Amino acid sequence: MNRLVYAVHHVLLSHCGSIDTFKLSTREAAFTTCDFDSWTHFLSKNGIKELSLEYVCSAHEFKYELPSCLFSCQQLTHLHITNVLLEPPDTFHGFRNLVHLQLDTFVNKTEVLASLVCVCPVLERLVLKNFENLAHFSIQALKLNYLYLEGSLTLPIVLQNCPALAAISLGIELDNFEFQVQESICHLVDDLSRLTNLECLNISSWFLTMLFQPASNCEDTTGT
Repeated sequence: MNRLVYAVHHVLLSHCGSIDTFKLSTREAAFTTCDFDSWTHFLSKNGIKELSLEYVCSAHEFKYELPSCLFSCQQLTHLHITNVLLEPPDTFHGFRNLVHLQLDTFVNKTEVLASLVCVCPVLERLVLKNFENLAHFSIQALKLNYLYLEGSLTLPIVLQNCPALAAISLGIELDNFEFQVQESICHLVDDLSRLTNLECLNISSWFLTMLFQPASNCEDTTGT
C-alpha cells in the first residue's frame, strides 16, 4: 500500500461519526479500483451527502464502474465523478435527495443515463462533460433548472419534460449532420421555444452554425 492510499485509509477509518463530504482528485495512477471500491463502500455506510471522485489521466484509460453500494446512498445531494461507468442495479429506484449531478469523461448507454436522470425527483443541476456518442438523449426532470452539455451526440437531445429549466449551455458536436440529425435539431429548437422559464441560453459557435443552417425540413413553429 503506497503512502497516499494509506493516508486516505487512515483518515477515513480514524473518523468518528457521519461523513458529509468526500472529495478526491488525482492526476496520477496512485489508486486502484479496489481502493475506490473500498472507500465508496465505507462512505456509503457513513451518510455521505457530497461525493466527488476525480481521476484524471491523459489517455482516458481509467473508467471506474461505481460499486452497487453507492446506489443505496439516499442521503446523496451532490455527485461528481470523472472517468466513470454507470450501471445501476435492478433494485435502484433513484436518488431521492440528489440535487447536483456532474459526470466527466464517461461512456454509457443513453437509456441508462436517461433513466438515472428521470428517477432523481429533486435534481436541479445536470452537468455532463466530455461524453461520447450519446444517441437521442431524452431528459425528463421536473425540477431541473440548469443544464450543461459538452461532448458528442449522434442525435441531439430531447427536452421532454423540463418545465423549470432557466439556464442551458450546449457545447456539443454532432457526429453525422444528415437529414435525420437536421430534423432532430428542428425539434430541439421547438423544445427550447416551449421553455417559458428559460433566462440564459449559451450555445457554442460550431453548434450554433449547424443550428441555423437553412433547413427546408423544419416546420414553422411561429404559426405565421
